[in-house]
Amino acid sequence: MEFKVKSELEYEIKGPSTLIFGIQALSTSSQRVLEESLVLEPSSVKHDQFASPGGDSRFLRVVTNTETKLHVRYEARVNTQYKVLDSAELARVAVQQLEHDSLSLLFPSRYCQSDRLGRLAWQKFGEIANAYERVGT
Repeated sequence: MEFKVKSELEYEIKGPSTLIFGIQALSTSSQRVLEESLVLEPSSVKHDQFASPGGDSRFLRVVTNTETKLHVRYEARVNTQYKVLDSAELARVAVQQLEHDSLSLLFPSRYCQSDRLGRLAWQKFGEIANAYERVGT
């Protein structure tokens, strides 16, 4: 499936600053970035791009030396390959059987406080026995 992503951000920087953005699409075995565009205004602002050590995230570092109005625009066209699974084939997986790279996704983060969200999810959907139906609700 092909889709477009876009992010547009504007900041009033009051003094020398370093900003780290995680707004760029990632190419993986199941996702390919077909086109992308990154525009910074003012164009003279110092910046560099880098990936996380595991290669699972891309970042943009912007360094401003003075007070400025910063405008960041990112657009991409991305193709994603996915497989539709039959719900009858899905089963619960015990925590001790999860792959190592999945375990870190269970921890709280600034984006998702999983401990709080987990309580709400169990209150709302805990009575649904089938894991697939629980997720699809």
